[in-house]
Amino acid sequence: MLAFLLDMPRRVRTALWVTLFVLCCTLALSTWFEYQLRTQLSGVTDYGAQDELWNTFAMNREFMQFVAAVRLARRDPGALPELKLRYDILAGRVLDTQNGALNSLFGNTDTYRRLLAPVNGMFKAFDPAFERGITPDEVERLNRVVDALEPNFYLSMQQIQSHFSDRLVNNERLIVRLGDWRMAMLVLQFLLLLFFAAIALRELWRSETRSRELDDARSAALEASAAKTRFLAGVSHEMRTPLTAIIGYTEQALAQPRDDAQRRQLEHVLQSGNYLTGLIGNVLDVAKIEAGRVQLQEAPLSSAAVAEALSALFEPQAAAKGLAFTLTLDPGLPPGLLLDGGKWQQILINLIGNAIKFTDRGTVRVLLDCVDSGDGLLLRAMVRDTGLGIAPEEQDRLFNRFEQTASGKLVGGTGLGLAISRGYARHMGGDITVDSAAGHGSLFIATVRAQPIPLPAPQRPDAQPSLHGLRVAIAEDQEINRELMRDILLRAGATVFDTDNGLSILDELGRDPGYDCVLLDYNMPALDGVSTARALRARRWPGRAVLISAGLKPDESRLSTAGIDQWLPKPFSTLALVQAVRGETVAPAAAAGTAPLLLAEADALAQLGCTAQRWYELAARGLARIETLLDQRLAEADDGERRRHAHSARGIALQIGTPRLAHALGELEETPTERGDAATRDLFRQTLQALAALTPLSHIPAP
Repeated sequence: MLAFLLDMPRRVRTALWVTLFVLCCTLALSTWFEYQLRTQLSGVTDYGAQDELWNTFAMNREFMQFVAAVRLARRDPGALPELKLRYDILAGRVLDTQNGALNSLFGNTDTYRRLLAPVNGMFKAFDPAFERGITPDEVERLNRVVDALEPNFYLSMQQIQSHFSDRLVNNERLIVRLGDWRMAMLVLQFLLLLFFAAIALRELWRSETRSRELDDARSAALEASAAKTRFLAGVSHEMRTPLTAIIGYTEQALAQPRDDAQRRQLEHVLQSGNYLTGLIGNVLDVAKIEAGRVQLQEAPLSSAAVAEALSALFEPQAAAKGLAFTLTLDPGLPPGLLLDGGKWQQILINLIGNAIKFTDRGTVRVLLDCVDSGDGLLLRAMVRDTGLGIAPEEQDRLFNRFEQTASGKLVGGTGLGLAISRGYARHMGGDITVDSAAGHGSLFIATVRAQPIPLPAPQRPDAQPSLHGLRVAIAEDQEINRELMRDILLRAGATVFDTDNGLSILDELGRDPGYDCVLLDYNMPALDGVSTARALRARRWPGRAVLISAGLKPDESRLSTAGIDQWLPKPFSTLALVQAVRGETVAPAAAAGTAPLLLAEADALAQLGCTAQRWYELAARGLARIETLLDQRLAEADDGERRRHAHSARGIALQIGTPRLAHALGELEETPTERGDAATRDLFRQTLQALAALTPLSHIPAP
């Protein structure tokens, strides 16, 4: 408790002590007033003034009846019993009164003795006579005594009643005064409550003001971050547009016969273009991390496959520098893991690449293992080198964007790789730490959260996926993609219905709900894929719904709310499409490590599982459809429709194996500009020429 008070700001702590002090004073004052009230009220009600006053009136009445009985007994001896009764009653009444009202009024004073002495003298003189029986002579003497006592008795009763009246008046005044005190206490308490309410309202107003200021500052920061992201996206688009042409034409020039000097110069141009492309990608990655727009795409990953790919990538680089390179898998590492494999491999490539780059002699050792963090599995990579090392004073800015250490400036680089890697690691529930000293090498430790899963059984090379007995409905607005999916599914043995919109899917499944799976393109006119799936689930259709898109994966919450079972990115392979229809886990596509190719015919053939002639036909038709979509986009005034045409064209380009054109169309979809339109048209013509150059098709390898 003491530590909590000490941690408070000084202003808050002072306000707390002042409040406690005022509350204690208020409590003490209220207690004192209550004590005074009780003391004063006890003086009003101790002896029952109203009862005593009634006894006084009763005694006066009994005295009058006693006087009448004495005078009657003097004339009529038969009234002596009545006289004795009245004598006894009066004696008892006088005794009660003098022990109660008179004693409370006068106490043992001269007034008290003067008022009661004659009465008590009468009782003392005549008590023996009444006990043995009073005689007529004694009655006569009693009459004389009563005649002498009567005026003084009545005067005494008047004095007693006057004293009672004065006392009642005083009591009434006291009650009024006590009421005034109580009202004053209520007013004081009200003022105190009003004071504290004013303080509370003031603090609440200040808190609300600070909250509004913080909200305004946060909104301004978010707006600035969004503006920066838009600016970076626009600048990157403007830079990528000429870079696309530079790289494309350089590749075309390298495909022609050149002498050694020209070829070396063109290779330098291509290398610089690819470097700039990677740099722009890093800048956009940083912007996405800052804006919190990083999306994780978790999929099964083979630990052995990752190790094999990294070894194949870095062993030649290490050997070229004369370094010993080892990559070890811990035996306790699960063979199958569920995580975002692309980002994990990007982290490893950056750390291992840095280790080799900053090491001139010695070794680079990599260990991949896992640790139990108590609330899940942490996948860990430890990269140790014998390179230049990092001084402690430089380690603080090692992960800052666009900053480099002294050794980093000597070797070169952008200063973004480690910042991006740490951002990804933290987004995946882990972190990156470093332990290093100048001249003694470095140890980088990267961790991310992963979930162990069993790996699917490997497919035999000659194994053909089967969908025999399954009925599949396709909704895809691009005919080339629709035809491709229909061919793949028919070859796998499925019964297929295809259409170009979601409304037709609703009509078909309304007539015949017996379809096992529906494949829905994300962007379709009239009714998109998500809305179509939501309408199907509203009709309680029980089959599988697979959403296909060339863009980023929508939020999981949106997919689950719409009742979509799986998301399949474009481009997809034959196996991936069949696995999605079956409800099996789709293996992630390998991340590209270099700039996208103009034509990736070999990848397309392996992906589609078709003949070279069939791929050529699909590519030619796909390019024709892309040209139509570009023309429609140019004539369209609505920005949403323009983006939809670019998105559709990108999906076709991805599927037919033209990754560079797909990349340019994606940029055109996100940040449309006139220069982007011209560059995309130019790249389209290059792709069309490259496809035409492939005929005859004898040199294209069969899948």
